[in-house]
Parts: sequence; structure tokens; C-alpha cells
Amino acid sequence: MAGSETASPSVCIWVRTAIDWADEAALPARLEPAFPPKLELWNETFSIPYHRFRHEVCEIARLNLSRVAGATVRPWEEIPDGAIVLPVDDDWFAPDIVERLTPRLDTAAIAKRRLLGKYARYRRLYDDRALGGAEWAKPYVERMAALMAELGLRGVRVVR
Repeated sequence: MAGSETASPSVCIWVRTAIDWADEAALPARLEPAFPPKLELWNETFSIPYHRFRHEVCEIARLNLSRVAGATVRPWEEIPDGAIVLPVDDDWFAPDIVERLTPRLDTAAIAKRRLLGKYARYRRLYDDRALGGAEWAKPYVERMAALMAELGLRGVRVVR
């Protein structure tokens, strides 16, 4: 690694649900006790049995997850310490989610966003002279407002 760059944490996709929906016979033993009546209602209502529907939904999600660049699908026990974990059941992610997240994962960028957020809140607070209403605080608020007005940002445009 060159200079002050740090390696980005690895991004792992953890599929929380491990039910084999294709195995209809094993399904009742894997379900919560209150779920079988709901499953029966589904099967009475729709033309595709619940287990087959869920299996297909999971297959669609698996196909999507296989196309997420820069992330690996791993079981919980294989996720390394410090990894960013995207937990899913049958969710979908944009193929470039890791690329979009990467700038937000950098520790320095996170610290700068927090600092700028605090700066913006203080600017609004003192620009509005919204503190207190206590007469004794007025000179302090005025000085802070002047100080915050003087405090400029280098190379950052603040939109208000």
C-alpha cells in the first residue's frame, strides 16, 4: 500500500436464512410452531406451493448476490473480523453496492462527515441565535456566532 492509504474492510454478504426450501419433507421441522397454519393457508390460496415459491425467490436472490462486485457470500462463521456485513434473507443489492459504499467505509471520511455535520449544526445554531433566550447568555452567543462566521472551510462547499 502506498502512502497513507489503508485497505478497505472486506465486504461480506451473509445469507441469514438457511432453510432448504426445495426439501418439502424437511420443511415442517424447520418452521416456527405458529407458521404451519400460514403455510397451509398459502397453499390453499395460491397455485404455487409455498415451499416452491420461497425456493424460487431464494434462487433469484442468490443469482443477484453472485453479481455483486467486490463482495463475497459467506456463512457467518467464515466472516473475518472487521468485515462489513450485508445481512440478507432474499434481498437484492445493486451490483455496484460495494463501490458505492466504499467511500463511506473509510475511517477518515467517516470522521470528516461527522465533523462537518457538527460544524453545520453549530453554524445553524449560532446563525439563528437560537440559544436559550437567557439574557446572561446573549454576549456568549453573539461571540460564538461571530466566531462561527469566521470559521471557514478549506476546499469544502457547504450548502445551506
